[in-house]
Amino acid sequence: MEQEVNESEPISGDSPTEDYSVESLYKRFPNPLQHYKVAVYVKYQLNCLQPDYLRNLKSDYDEMLSRYENWEFVDYYVDTAPQSASLSDLESWIRLVSDCESGKVDLILIANAFAFDIGELYLCVRFLASLQPPVGVFFEEQNLFSLAPDSLFLAHDSVEFESNLILQNRRKKT
Repeated sequence: MEQEVNESEPISGDSPTEDYSVESLYKRFPNPLQHYKVAVYVKYQLNCLQPDYLRNLKSDYDEMLSRYENWEFVDYYVDTAPQSASLSDLESWIRLVSDCESGKVDLILIANAFAFDIGELYLCVRFLASLQPPVGVFFEEQNLFSLAPDSLFLAHDSVEFESNLILQNRRKKT
């Protein structure tokens, strides 16, 4: 028997302070009706992945992007680097930020925020949001859209951002 979802009712979650309404979740995702120039950024380590990881990942993104007719796919930006690598050392990341500054990209899809140093990522995403027009970043595993009205990335304090993101990751694992 199908369960009917009321927009004002929580979908899931144990915390009464978290809003899991359909409306709230929708605001955390980039608007599918808005035109975006979309880039997919992938950072991974060659020595710890399945042989077809990158091909499968691209296939998944291709399928997902095909559902959003207003989204224009730009490119994949792929770096192979250890988790500890600084953003300033990642060639594809540098190229991606340059493409954002020149207006070629206005939405970046990234699988997981925890592939980066959180403090460095916070500063970079805030920089991208300050561009005109602003560039949004969507982290799939954390369901975080940097330009959402209640985004952690718009918090004024990087310590607040980091602690909220870590808390959110802990809740997801339990």
